[in-house]
Amino acid sequence: MCNGHVYFSSRFKADKTTPAEFADVMGMGFTIVDANNTGSVTCTSDTFDGADPSPDTAKQCFCDDKKTFTSFSEVQSIQEFYRAETMVSTTESEISTVMASQYEAEMSEYEYGEYYSMEDYGYETYGPNGGMDDCHYCEEECGMKSEYTMQQELAKMRNVLRKKYSKMREVNKYRKVTARNKRISGDNACTAAQRAKDPAEKKKQRKLCYELRTESSRLTTESEIEYQNIEDQERTEEKYLSEETTKIIKDKL
Repeated sequence: MCNGHVYFSSRFKADKTTPAEFADVMGMGFTIVDANNTGSVTCTSDTFDGADPSPDTAKQCFCDDKKTFTSFSEVQSIQEFYRAETMVSTTESEISTVMASQYEAEMSEYEYGEYYSMEDYGYETYGPNGGMDDCHYCEEECGMKSEYTMQQELAKMRNVLRKKYSKMREVNKYRKVTARNKRISGDNACTAAQRAKDPAEKKKQRKLCYELRTESSRLTTESEIEYQNIEDQERTEEKYLSEETTKIIKDKL
């Protein structure tokens, strides 16, 4: 039974054998939903929009019935982070599909060219006017069609690349937001540790404070590095695509 925030995370710590407690989960990757007074939430990835904060591990859920540890804005940013990750994965799949289409276009061009070069082996090829002189017409028509197809596929690849890197920037943006939110949660834990009367609670909050601040610092550094990597990768892929486009057009002249 839970009417507040439900946390979805790995059942184990990093060693994959020691059971993770709620304090550990706050320092690890997790996603979250608001039970919204329903009293019941299924502890599966589907409940959390398909998010998987810890792939290939057993999962568990924790309930914060009073919604104490994560603010409404933090819940939203965490959910958006995992939605953006899913979009990037989908975009990667789209790129593979476009590249496969490009290969098919190249093969069609090759086969078309082979068909109309059969006269070199003693076969007669007749064009629309029924004469051998129409071979030139056939080859020219083939070249125009294949070049048009290739230009279409290259345009698709450029659009997909732009979409891919846009989503990657979006994911990185939410990584930075998550880092900030963890820092805020860490500061709150530090404050709670100072106010706690019970020694065990004080120790627990101090540990949480340290872990969340450390995680925040790590995510911030990763976000800054990832930003530069995204910029470099996009420039490299666009340059390669531009060079390939020039080469293909040049070869057809």
